[in-house]
Order: sequence, then C-alpha cells, then structure tokens
Amino acid sequence: MRDFFNQNPSRRNIAEFAIGCNPKAEVTGNVLEDEKCTGLHIGYAMSVQLGGKNKSDMHEDIVFTKGCPIEADSVLLNNKDKSKIEIIKNAEIDYNLLK
Repeated sequence: MRDFFNQNPSRRNIAEFAIGCNPKAEVTGNVLEDEKCTGLHIGYAMSVQLGGKNKSDMHEDIVFTKGCPIEADSVLLNNKDKSKIEIIKNAEIDYNLLK
C-alpha cells in the first residue's frame, strides 16, 4: 500500500472524512449509497470535484460501515478552542450532536 501512495504524493490527500448517519441504510455495493450507512467514509486523493484544491490522478472512497471487520470505536474531534467532541463512542454515533 505504501508504494501506491508513494507513486504519486497527491494520493496521500484525505479528500473526504465523513460519518454515515442513516441507521436504515444498507450496504449494496454502490459506494454512493454505502457511504450513507452508519460508519466512517474516507475519500483519498483528488478533491477538486468536491470543491477542494487537490488535483490527482484518482479518487478512492473507502467505507467502514458498522459491523465491518474494521469499524470506528471512537471518533474524537479536537476543536481550535481546545474543546473536544466525541461523536462516536463505543462504536455508537451520538445522534444528539446532529440536531
């Protein structure tokens, strides 16, 4: 995997970091739908199609849905004011933060 990112340094860019918040969504094999499922979604490399600045030779989405062999046990946001918000704790999304 290291060689993949070293072949073109622009591939190292994290273009998207998102949390799927639809507990009724199901994994279908279509990434555009799968990324809405409860869990993490990380997109690498090109971000210009999303309004970002990174140009690359590719864009790759990886979806880690609940129940996947790799899932987020905790996601902690560190804010500029030094406060912290744990949006995923014990592999559960805090839906109260989304209101």
